Amino acid sequence: MLAVQTFPLWVDEIAITAGAMLGAIAALRRQAPLVGIVMVGVITGLGGGILRDLVLNADIAAFRGPLYLPTVLLAIFIALPLHRVIPRTPGMTIGIDAFGMGAFVVAGAEKALTYGMGPTQSALIGVLCATGGGVIADLLMGEKPLVMQRGRWYVSAATVGAVYFVIGINFLPVAFMRVSTVVLVILLRELSERLGLKVDFVPGDWRQGVDPKLVEAKLVEDRSHAIKAVMVVHNETSTGVATRVGEVRKAIDAAKHPALFMVD
Repeated sequence: MLAVQTFPLWVDEIAITAGAMLGAIAALRRQAPLVGIVMVGVITGLGGGILRDLVLNADIAAFRGPLYLPTVLLAIFIALPLHRVIPRTPGMTIGIDAFGMGAFVVAGAEKALTYGMGPTQSALIGVLCATGGGVIADLLMGEKPLVMQRGRWYVSAATVGAVYFVIGINFLPVAFMRVSTVVLVILLRELSERLGLKVDFVPGDWRQGVDPKLVEAKLVEDRSHAIKAVMVVHNETSTGVATRVGEVRKAIDAAKHPALFMVD
């Protein structure tokens, strides 16, 4: 397990720079006044880290560290002349957003590990750190948070990155895991945008496994065959809940749908 003292300040600084820039650009696009621009930039830059530290019952780094607020303000200042250029380049916008998300995932998960959290808790804190500031900023601007919108590889990319980090850090050098986690999140976000990949979660009862009837009904509705794959996942193994994989396969066949069947 990592020691608390080994958590590097620069990991936080990289994350909050990207977060503050995107927050400021989002506010500028909505013609917010200067106060609103600064407020949104500060929230997207520092919000995730503050939530992380509150959950860890740790000293809030954003309030105690001398470099946090200046870094956010500098990032906002840099964003001011760029707000007309970046939105015109969708790939750049997604890239910066994905880079910031990946950096926040590392900042949240790694610090959680240094404070003695287990892999599951650390992954969740990594996702919270990556999405928390954005949720608060979206609500402040009167918009529906991205985490609540279907069809966006937002939380999914952060979750995959966080799980990858907390597992891989036990076998590979920390520096490699930091960089590769950020790269993984960027690739997932870029891939989803380029291929038009969207996730449509079908709610169910976690105590019963996947309901084949729900799967069949969903596929029958999809007459245009927009759904390309059906993925069955489990939440955890300790409950012993088993999905009837064979029956799900039969449900897909009964719907006469060409979707690929994937099982985790």
